[in-house]
Amino acid sequence: EQAVTPVTIHVVPVSLAKVTATPTGNLKGGASTDLVVKVERQNEYAGEYKVKLTLPDKTKGITAAEATIPAGQNEVKLPVKADADVAAGQVPNLTVHVTGMYDGKVAITSESQKFNLTVEKAPAPKKEEPKKEEPKKKEEPKKKDEKKKN
Repeated sequence: EQAVTPVTIHVVPVSLAKVTATPTGNLKGGASTDLVVKVERQNEYAGEYKVKLTLPDKTKGITAAEATIPAGQNEVKLPVKADADVAAGQVPNLTVHVTGMYDGKVAITSESQKFNLTVEKAPAPKKEEPKKEEPKKKEEPKKKDEKKKN
């Protein structure tokens, strides 16, 4: 008889979350807006998710930091920033990637449906009139006692 080595099979889910991402408003040049990222947890996953916005390759002037949805939570606001000189218009085909660590070992990434973000030109800087400095009141020299004691 030959010894048979047991084979262990680990079943890993394909997805740990259903992801939706919604901009809270238009992105203005020189400002930021939030992207609300929600997850519908799947396969009894309760851990944290790493959240990252993926922009189309040639997108310039728009950045977003990565964020984390803590264990037990289902939502995070991802700030998206625009440079002051960003081009106005639609930025199509953005996606949000959400990654959870299954069993602490296997990274499983889910992505949102593609969505668009509207970018508006930076508001024109307000032209402020140079402030005219009001003439400062000269401090009057303190009057010496007129009656000097000799």
